[in-house]
Amino acid sequence: MSDVATPKALSVEADGTHVAVDIDPAFAALQTAWAETLALPPSAEQLVAHANARQWALATGGFTAIIAGQPVLFATDEASLAALDRKAMRLAQPNPPASVSWQVGPTQFATIAADDFDQAARLVEDFFQATFDALPAIFEAIASGEIKTLADVEAASWPASSGSVS
Repeated sequence: MSDVATPKALSVEADGTHVAVDIDPAFAALQTAWAETLALPPSAEQLVAHANARQWALATGGFTAIIAGQPVLFATDEASLAALDRKAMRLAQPNPPASVSWQVGPTQFATIAADDFDQAARLVEDFFQATFDALPAIFEAIASGEIKTLADVEAASWPASSGSVS
């Protein structure tokens, strides 16, 4: 006896009752393959929507800066970017602090030298903008038919969400 359940289909009898009938597993597999073959590719509008969603997920998904050999995750949501920008502006003013204690997790902080923080802030903000800069080429590839599937959108030239501070 097999542990694999036999696929079922509903049959409607003349009296309106529904009866479950067995479907041959080979036929069910063939039917599935046929349905996948007949599936329509995504439209250009769907590909553009997916590219926009991918861009925003990447842009707001964080950036890892390698600072003194250690990965430091910077959040890239709107509030975090604003705080990053304000701290970088403060470091450019007279008498800046020598280091920054930056929250990198719910209860974790990283102490980052001011120069390294300034470089990391530029990397983060450049990355955020690069996600937007990638979109025109991706939209052109969709329009030309070079990008045809959602997987093609995922495999497009998106910026890396990490970088090293020199």
